[in-house]
Amino acid sequence: MTSEGTTVKAGAGNSLSNRLAVFNEDFIDLNLQWSAGRAKPVFYIGREQAELAAELAKKEAALPVANERKIAAEALFRAKEQQLANFKRAHARTVSTELRQGSRSRFLQNTVASHTESSADKPTNQRNSRL
Repeated sequence: MTSEGTTVKAGAGNSLSNRLAVFNEDFIDLNLQWSAGRAKPVFYIGREQAELAAELAKKEAALPVANERKIAAEALFRAKEQQLANFKRAHARTVSTELRQGSRSRFLQNTVASHTESSADKPTNQRNSRL
């Protein structure tokens, strides 16, 4: 049957008789996997195409292993990123703590120094202040 619904019969007057191929349901189910959304190649034209098909099959067989390696590498990358973020956070806390402690000690040093300077400038008794 053609796509128009007419029946094709073998005979001398029919131009399709030598170019018509009929496939059974088993062949179609195996090679034209419509439910999976793909079709296996039926024919390879020439030696080069057959070699390329073999090379393609090898590469397709290696895909699951490559995908597993990719997933593992992505997980490792995320873990290393988290480690780096934790390191940066801890280092920032340490620096912040040291800066705060340094500010406090400078504040105390300045306060003590200003008190000692101001007490040295004050006269010790009334007599010295008149001079």
